[in-house]
Amino acid sequence: MFRIGEFSHIARVSSRLLRHYDQIGLFPAARVDPDNGYRYYAIEQLEDLNRILALRDLGLQLDEIRPLVENRVGAGELRQMLLAQQAEARRQMVEAQARVALIESRIAELERGDDPVDLLTRNEPNRVLVGFRETCTGPEHGFELLAELTSCGNVERAAARVHSDFDDTNIDLEIGFLSAEELDGATLRSGRVLEAFPFPGGLVLTAVRVGDPVLAHGVYAAMGRWMAAQEYHLAGPVRELFLRLPGPLPSEPAVVEVQFPIVADK
Repeated sequence: MFRIGEFSHIARVSSRLLRHYDQIGLFPAARVDPDNGYRYYAIEQLEDLNRILALRDLGLQLDEIRPLVENRVGAGELRQMLLAQQAEARRQMVEAQARVALIESRIAELERGDDPVDLLTRNEPNRVLVGFRETCTGPEHGFELLAELTSCGNVERAAARVHSDFDDTNIDLEIGFLSAEELDGATLRSGRVLEAFPFPGGLVLTAVRVGDPVLAHGVYAAMGRWMAAQEYHLAGPVRELFLRLPGPLPSEPAVVEVQFPIVADK
């Protein structure tokens, strides 16, 4: 038997927590000295305590934990619950990292002011985009769609066209290969069948962005300022041509040409 202070070191929890769990009957001491009230714990109780702590870390309240402990939730079931919680925590971590990167890019944009972005206008020919149309729920989903698409073709011909207003969680996206009529009717591993869409030509304003799409606002803002100054407006859906997909290392960011179809204000 271990006194409560000893057991707190072994279990890596505070004596105060052990007393509280004993008082509410969630994790009673193995023995309480009737003369001085000292609590004693057996090493065999460590497994039960770890189960309680795992359930607590899942976000369950103590009154929700009690019946699970009394019913002796199995290690396998508990492991699955923890794995699900782990996956959710990792998802939240990725989202938090993306928010930090976005905030940093906003700060950098404010510090840069109106630093120039290389812009170019040119006339594009009418072409065909062979691909599919999908509602994209975010950048990660977009990369998944692009990776599936490029598994059967050359990334340097991959392009996307956005048919909806900007909404980073609900994007009406047309994605495919330019001038790849030979792929019309091909089936991807997901079962999607590629089809041909018109990719109209005409005058476009272009710029190259590097990195995650959530960090592209500086390039898009520069293109918008140019249009306002030169008295142009959008003549069709915004397009992006993928020059390079992101690699596994931070030193291998995506490289994308952004195209705004434009027409002079009347």
